[in-house]
Amino acid sequence: MSELTFEQMLEESLKTIHAGEVVEGTVIDVKPEEIILNIGYKSDGILTKNEYTNDSSVDLTTVAKVGDTMEVKVLKVNDGEGQVLLTYKRLAADRGNKRIEEAYNNKEVLTAKVANVLDGGLSVVVEEARVFIPASLISDTFVKDLSVYNGKEVTFVITEYDPKNRKIIGDCKQLIVAAKKAAAEAVLSKIKEGDTIWNPGWMPTKTELDSYECHHGMGYSTFRSSKNDLSAELTAFVPVDDSCEINKLTLTNNGSAPKTFSVFSYVEFCLWNAMDDMTNFQRNFSTGEVEVHGSAIYHKTEYRERRNHYALYAVNAPIAGFDTDRDSFLGAYGENSAPEVVVTGASKDSMASGWAPVGSHQLDVTLAPGESRTYVFVLGYVENPAAEKWVGRPEDGIINRTPAEKLLEKFNTTEKADQALADLKAYWEKLLSHFTVSSKEEKLDRMVNIWHQYQCMVTFNMSRSASYYESGIGRGMGFRDSCQDLLGFVHLIPDRARQRILDIASTQFEDGSAYHQYQPLTKKGNSDIGSGFNDDPLWLIAGTAAYIKETGDYSILDERTPYDNDDSKATDLMEHLRRSFHYTMEHRGPHKLPLIGRADWNDCLNLNCFSSEPGEPFQTTGPSEGSVAESVFIAAMFVKYGREFAEICRRTDRKKLAAEAEKAVSEMHHASAAGIHQISSGTWRDHILPAGIQGKCRNLLS
Repeated sequence: MSELTFEQMLEESLKTIHAGEVVEGTVIDVKPEEIILNIGYKSDGILTKNEYTNDSSVDLTTVAKVGDTMEVKVLKVNDGEGQVLLTYKRLAADRGNKRIEEAYNNKEVLTAKVANVLDGGLSVVVEEARVFIPASLISDTFVKDLSVYNGKEVTFVITEYDPKNRKIIGDCKQLIVAAKKAAAEAVLSKIKEGDTIWNPGWMPTKTELDSYECHHGMGYSTFRSSKNDLSAELTAFVPVDDSCEINKLTLTNNGSAPKTFSVFSYVEFCLWNAMDDMTNFQRNFSTGEVEVHGSAIYHKTEYRERRNHYALYAVNAPIAGFDTDRDSFLGAYGENSAPEVVVTGASKDSMASGWAPVGSHQLDVTLAPGESRTYVFVLGYVENPAAEKWVGRPEDGIINRTPAEKLLEKFNTTEKADQALADLKAYWEKLLSHFTVSSKEEKLDRMVNIWHQYQCMVTFNMSRSASYYESGIGRGMGFRDSCQDLLGFVHLIPDRARQRILDIASTQFEDGSAYHQYQPLTKKGNSDIGSGFNDDPLWLIAGTAAYIKETGDYSILDERTPYDNDDSKATDLMEHLRRSFHYTMEHRGPHKLPLIGRADWNDCLNLNCFSSEPGEPFQTTGPSEGSVAESVFIAAMFVKYGREFAEICRRTDRKKLAAEAEKAVSEMHHASAAGIHQISSGTWRDHILPAGIQGKCRNLLS
């Protein structure tokens, strides 16, 4: 036997390796991008970062150090330079696949972090083995933006396992459905004794209640009801100086045994434009956006794109669940009278992404006999300055919730809500105490001292925007209507009345006419309705005269006031009144009476619309632009408020203008008297005055 050389002996001492073989090595060097291992072979093994992990952000010096031992898999014995290429992630993936196979066979529930958000779903990693979860199997509700799952852990089961074709499918949905079903069954078992669904305000379930009361106060309403020994008291109000509505709900167990039940709140969020909400379904069913933080639901539709405001709906207690998607809450073909969520007794934790955003909380309540519990719900509105819309970078999309949290803190206890209601009652008590009547008739006193004044204030705040006529679309506040409202509240809030007069006048045109409606927030006239309502200008005189008589504040006449919101054309308010007066003088018909225009105070005098276009509105379409039809009622207004205009002129030393006004009033008085006589005798056929109006005109003229 020949002697072996040193090289031959060394070769004999080193093991042989093959591609695909699992070997153990010792780390002899570590760099950020690679690890060098002694694997007992003639060449050291190289493990690159790409073969260690799929995470490109990993620095290998943080995961291994010299002296560590590692199990790796041989990828290539000779890379062309005599080096052995190793892989760790493929070995881990093999073991991960085995782990996944076991979970598949045993129907085991797995939890893993989302590694990538793909177009059609999520990619999660189980011990370096990848599992794909299709978008349809992520949740039991539609999720538009899958990026919310990025980097988060999800729980799932393996429903398909085919590693040869690299098809490993996970399913979160069935676990969510099963959990909610179990929760629903648990809740239903708790409320089986009271197996009916009812509302404190009766609607919308319309369940027959054991008792029901409704009380309306100044700025608040209270509903009291009971069913099966459970009573509810709900008080709703808007606090003074806060942009929110409070709903305080007190529940009491009047029975002899404990009661366990669930309470569900519900509100539908608008998308900030009522007309668009009701018509532009293609767009609006794709815009809804929400966030949920604790017990607060934030409605932030278009906040990122073009708005600086959002809404929120919160309750001052931990919640068992929530919903923000209307279809999920109601269920397929569901209705408000029996929403699926309420019927099953379990919220779906739905996140609206488009469609119809809502706010709903689930509260699971247990009350001992005689026990009461109160919850405070807050529906709020928040505006942020443009520079303060976001926390951090706008692209991160974290809305500034600080103002909302401050708002919620003001009403987060029963005591705070009660104090807010007491403050509201005190506000109305002080406001309505300016004028009181004391008579032998209690009901008369209550009507005059409270409800008449209260109605005038509510009308002042909302004009006709909350009525059957407007139907919630809010085309604006009426020029005429707002002036009329002044007559009823000027003694209550003269400062706000003063500002309202200036706001109204700012929408007037240079010729003395006016937009028939204007938007109170922008102070802009409604061009869709337009002008030509010939009684409008005189109502400005009526409102201003009422303010001056109540306050003695003639300085309002000196206020610089624009026309059509154009400051460059501003004059003092007195000039606005003069132009209002002259507009009627300059728009008279053949009998020297005011032209009726599009409609006088009684809009139904010109309901007829002579047009070849059926869709044209009667109020803004001829023939009222003509120069024949006259109004005795506007004439009577001219006489009454013309006299008040003349008096204002006299008291402000405008003698020439006062004399001119008195002369015009006298002429109109005679023309009106002649007109009424002709109408009464049937000799005047050019104008038809409805029955009952004639007497009113006589009273105005007298």
